[in-house]
Amino acid sequence: LAGDGYFLSDSEGTEWFSPDPALLAILKENNSRILDVIDSGNGSWLVVLPWTFFYNDGVSASLVARLQRFYAEQTTRHQAREIEVLRHNERMKQQEAWRQQQLQERAEQLRQEEASRCAEAEKRVLVRQQELEELRLART
Repeated sequence: LAGDGYFLSDSEGTEWFSPDPALLAILKENNSRILDVIDSGNGSWLVVLPWTFFYNDGVSASLVARLQRFYAEQTTRHQAREIEVLRHNERMKQQEAWRQQQLQERAEQLRQEEASRCAEAEKRVLVRQQELEELRLART
């Protein structure tokens, strides 16, 4: 960093120092989210974070406008993508619910068919038993 400022990063963490109290406050507050720091040495500085940026009056208005537009576009794109993902997830939930309902309906249909086959088989057994009883009685 310009002047007597510095940046240290090691296995124990990150440490920032700047003689500019405004820059130092931003660096310390956003330590883990900082993507880049530009400190020009003439007193102007820019701190880039994932979804925003900080700057002082020394940064050109055209650069600030370009960064503001960039971040606005990225935010809009990110929000649109989040909505798309949420809609997709909702469709997947609906499809899964429909599949589960279809499986339950098919299982119920199979249970009813099996119950019907068993009832028919029981009827045949009863008819056969009755026929056998009639034959037994006819022989005696």
